[in-house]
Amino acid sequence: MNKVDLWEIIGDGLIIVFGIILIYIFITIDVLGYYGVEDNAIIKNIELYMGMPIIALGIWHLIRDLRNMRS
Repeated sequence: MNKVDLWEIIGDGLIIVFGIILIYIFITIDVLGYYGVEDNAIIKNIELYMGMPIIALGIWHLIRDLRNMRS
């Protein structure tokens, strides 16, 4: 594993972590009312559910990069 591969894995991990943080922040806004209140239900749901595709994108990139490192 060289430095370029390590940076790719760190970047993929950051995408996954930021997706988790996004879900956490919008759950605390929705359930607990911390950080403010979102009155528009459509916007609130979009913000909340966008964390899942971001996490999926990070996992997909991680798997792709791990497969490319083998070959």
